[in-house]
Amino acid sequence: MNGRPDIDGVVFSGGGARCFWQAGFWEAVKPALPTPSVISAVSGGAAVAAILFAGGWPRFYAKFLELATDNDRNLRLRNLLRRHPVFPHPAISRESFLHAVSSRGLQALRAGPDFRIVIAHPPRVLGARLAALLAVAVDEIERRLTGCMNSGWIRALGFRSSVVRARECETPDALVHAILQSSSAPPMFPVTRRNGQAALDGALVENVPLSAVAECRRPLVLLSRHERDLPADGREVYACPSEPVPVSAWDFSSPDKVVETFELGQRDGTLFRRRLLG
Repeated sequence: MNGRPDIDGVVFSGGGARCFWQAGFWEAVKPALPTPSVISAVSGGAAVAAILFAGGWPRFYAKFLELATDNDRNLRLRNLLRRHPVFPHPAISRESFLHAVSSRGLQALRAGPDFRIVIAHPPRVLGARLAALLAVAVDEIERRLTGCMNSGWIRALGFRSSVVRARECETPDALVHAILQSSSAPPMFPVTRRNGQAALDGALVENVPLSAVAECRRPLVLLSRHERDLPADGREVYACPSEPVPVSAWDFSSPDKVVETFELGQRDGTLFRRRLLG
């Protein structure tokens, strides 16, 4: 393809720390792309995308690496008998985000593309924690049997999704609250409520939140997991890591692996840009 491609939306899938690949990829390809009209994002992808489009990536990246260096483990069993968190993920996420996104950055995000954060809601008959565990198990089974990136089975169980727009968030705290709700995967992240309903990781319902960019002609879809085969016959343009990323989704204690994941994204993005522009 020669010239500027006709991509008018970008989708950031979930994936926790694997989404550092998306950040490196986007930094490499964004000079070659037009400004998208819509951004759809979920879970870790929502955090990465919000920071990128708010202009706070260098500060976030440095702060996350600093906190990951100081974090010696991802599970602190000794805290089970203390009044301290067993999982460090929410605190690291929140501190890194608020360090990077100021009120001015939030205004830039609100003034930019229509940024949409996807949140999942379990059926009322199930408790939120049980629902989350059930959704993870069902999604894994369906993925292995069908290869689908988004689960139809989970919606059939009564799960549904909702969208929060960045333009609705009046403070950085409100934005990070929505993003943490989109990342709420018990037991690592606590369950909260939104509009009277339990809010869970949006990736449980739609790990690739295409429904939020339904009006786009040609969205670019950024995955966080290496896939051998990507859809090639639809309106979307897919991109994924060229190999399994070094860091796992919930590994917040390996800064070296985070850097390697980001740098892999940069390399993949550079190659993608060359192929895209011919």
